[in-house]
Amino acid sequence: NYKLLICCGGGTRARHIYSVASDLELPTGVLAALGGYVPRQNARMLQMLLARHGGIFMLHDDFEKLPLYFRLGCMPIMTGMPPFGYWEKPTENGRIPQHRTDAGVFLSAEVLGAKRALFIKDEDGLFTDDPKKNPSATHIPKIGARELLKADLPDLVIERVVIEYLTRSRFCKELQIVNGMQRGMVTRALDGEDVGTIIYQD
Repeated sequence: NYKLLICCGGGTRARHIYSVASDLELPTGVLAALGGYVPRQNARMLQMLLARHGGIFMLHDDFEKLPLYFRLGCMPIMTGMPPFGYWEKPTENGRIPQHRTDAGVFLSAEVLGAKRALFIKDEDGLFTDDPKKNPSATHIPKIGARELLKADLPDLVIERVVIEYLTRSRFCKELQIVNGMQRGMVTRALDGEDVGTIIYQD
């Protein structure tokens, strides 16, 4: 019932790579290249798990084949890491690349003209603080991108650069963050329910 392009993140293993590479004082471009291996591996594993449902692994270079894959009823799966690699620009603070897998998901949605990009996390959406560290953090069901940037929250479940892009995007006007650990939540989001957190262009 859906045309799905699944972009995989790196999770804890990618963060470990960034930590070790930062300790070695490697440049941002090298961190971006190294960080791209983990989500690519995750995409391959997910493709194997979803092969019987039409899952197919896709490289960035095969992006133009998406219409064909959808016509064939396939479920394309690729790394969410944008293909900047060694050409990733240095960040203002530290060495960690600002364009990671969340940025790749948003840029893919914008290129495809999707109205809303769906981010599947292990949290119930956006909170005023990290709920794993601060039990009194409150859930934010809906908020504008500029309002969110102005709030300058100490912790975001999504990369800050994605929020900045949302303020000036042409096609993708909304982000939805849902908890993939809760059964049925992703399906509800795909059906158009405003579950989790909605961040909209304001």
